[in-house]
Amino acid sequence: MLPRLNFFRPALFGSVTLATLITLLAVAPFARGDVKRKTVNLPRPDAGATSSEIAGIPDAGFRYTRTPADPDPPIKSAKQWIFDLRYQQGDVFLVNTRTLDLGVPSETPRVMGRFALELFDHAVLVERVRFDFPFLGAPAARSGGPIALDQHVTSTIGVVFPQTPRGTRLELVDRSTDERWQLPWPAKEQISSGDAGAQP
Repeated sequence: MLPRLNFFRPALFGSVTLATLITLLAVAPFARGDVKRKTVNLPRPDAGATSSEIAGIPDAGFRYTRTPADPDPPIKSAKQWIFDLRYQQGDVFLVNTRTLDLGVPSETPRVMGRFALELFDHAVLVERVRFDFPFLGAPAARSGGPIALDQHVTSTIGVVFPQTPRGTRLELVDRSTDERWQLPWPAKEQISSGDAGAQP
């Protein structure tokens, strides 16, 4: 027969247990109004400024950017465009543009990805769809590091984008290299027999 385990029971101080008393002692210093607080002012860099250009910040090799957040709420549409895109050894091509009817209005999903289709109404971001080309998950080449496999990959994907009367400019963005290619907008259905390169 297993021996009975004796659990520790804190002694009672009136109606206050030992655990409650320890909690009160820990919180007591923060309840006083004379606790000194220190304010730290962080710099607010301009867009595109490197860390070495900001006083007091060591150069970490990165660049500050002001990428707008995904538009909220997302566009809801039953009619969608499918942009058939191909990535080939560092270049991006628009192969086909097709229509898709989902039957019911659906919101644009918010996902992560290296690439994105961004629709602007002049300077205002209207909609963004992020995506990844298959087989482009390898890290970029570094000195003494792994080989840049994306320079030897050919990959295709169909990107679903909502049909909307809004917007004046549609761009394909490679967030890894900051490259942008302009796509036809307003879009129209076209099935090409050859390769149509996206406009840089």
